[in-house]
Amino acid sequence: KIQYKLVKLLSAWHKNICVVGDSDQSIYSWRGADITNILDFEKDFPGAKVILLEQNYRSTQSILNVANSVIKNNDSRKDKNLWTDNKEGDVVVYQQCEYSDEEAFFVAKKIHEFIYKGYKPSDIAILYRTNVQSRPFEEVFMTEELPYKIVGGLKFYDRKEVKDLVAYLKFIENPNDNISLKRIINTPKRGIGNATIEKIENYAGETADSMYGAILSIEDVPGLSTRAINSIKPFVALMNRFMAMKEIMGIKDFIEEVINSSGYIEELEKENTIESRTRIDNIKDFLSVALNFEQKNPDANLEDFLASISLLSDVDKTVDTDNMITMMTVHSAKGLEFPIVFLVGMEDGLFPISRAFENDDDLEEERRLCYVAVTRAEQHLIITNAKKRTIYGNTNYTIPSRFLDEMGDTIERNEKKSVQVNKHEYVIRQEERLLDVFDYDESKFTAPKPKVKNISNMDIEVGTKVKHKKWGIGTIVMIKARDDGDKELTIAFDKEGLKKLLQSIAPIQIV
Repeated sequence: KIQYKLVKLLSAWHKNICVVGDSDQSIYSWRGADITNILDFEKDFPGAKVILLEQNYRSTQSILNVANSVIKNNDSRKDKNLWTDNKEGDVVVYQQCEYSDEEAFFVAKKIHEFIYKGYKPSDIAILYRTNVQSRPFEEVFMTEELPYKIVGGLKFYDRKEVKDLVAYLKFIENPNDNISLKRIINTPKRGIGNATIEKIENYAGETADSMYGAILSIEDVPGLSTRAINSIKPFVALMNRFMAMKEIMGIKDFIEEVINSSGYIEELEKENTIESRTRIDNIKDFLSVALNFEQKNPDANLEDFLASISLLSDVDKTVDTDNMITMMTVHSAKGLEFPIVFLVGMEDGLFPISRAFENDDDLEEERRLCYVAVTRAEQHLIITNAKKRTIYGNTNYTIPSRFLDEMGDTIERNEKKSVQVNKHEYVIRQEERLLDVFDYDESKFTAPKPKVKNISNMDIEVGTKVKHKKWGIGTIVMIKARDDGDKELTIAFDKEGLKKLLQSIAPIQIV
């Protein structure tokens, strides 16, 4: 706004000012952009001559029809209608898939078809509303050997917060992993400095032990201050607790426990920046990775899970970087164009983002963002969504984006059709409910609670029948109170015999 006022002052005398702008592509209000600069221009500069540039040289008329149908629903705009001398082109296709991972496989399948027809990977773009949506497509593209790059961000498994969480899991699985230990010992900050870590590492080398072996006897490490020792001890206790819990919890629930108890989320919340909130979203979406793996591999353990994500993160990085599929947010795509565009995740709560529901101005900006996304396509535009989406570790029912209704008959609709891709079998998801997407307005991260996974807050007694996820049906035969207020349960399982579990963390439910 200050720049606009300065321009008004500079041009006040001679009125010699020319501006170029598009009220339908104002998508940066969160950076301070003010759409009224263009909407009020004629009022602020009486007598200004307006020339509409409605001819489009990029897209087919079919694509422009979709864009026009959506944007006409905005009130805050200068009326215009895009047209082109280009051919009508292929109809814009909307494909509704059953699940979000099926959506990713559908897109991969279509890309293979385009490449077979002669298109290059660099001709293709995947556009989504938020960066957290890239992960399913990344995983499928790696499986399908489709080269891709992320514009305006890192690949999912290259993001710092994901690497940190994986390091936690690697260390818990293998306490001799010194590299992972050094990454997490002061992440989040625990007052354990580099000098302390160096002394521990040197002592471990002298005693031919792992670093964790050294800190289990931390008081024997020479040269450490009392403060350093007191900073190490809570970390050791936390890791020992995680190592015990790993044996009795499911993979997704265990990772959720690590996220919540490590203090990692809490530190990011205190930062309270766009970057920190994006990192929180990525951490939460890592739970989706665990959930999908657990559903497909019900008997697998943490070691199996780590092996699976290692295959995804250690991909060949020697591919031709000039011929890759582009993945990016719609904001990053402004000003770019591609022969083929996939606009994915078109669901209310994702696009438009949920926070826009409360404000008409925000919803109009989301609509302008959709207009920008559609007009990135030159020849082919494919729009997709999923009836059920796994995000932040839960599988939820979704509602198709309201923008799809606004597109009317300008798109070919393939709704409620199950797409068969490869030999992938989709298991029935649990914890399904209406989509509630977290966004940057979320001030506090509330971890989703496991559904009837434990009996931590219930009054129980000897003889109670329970069901354990891994060990099946059992009967509580002894209850022993502990000094810390918890209870130790001795349970006789029908097939596994006697097991001792802590009530506060036991993954069991009453039958």
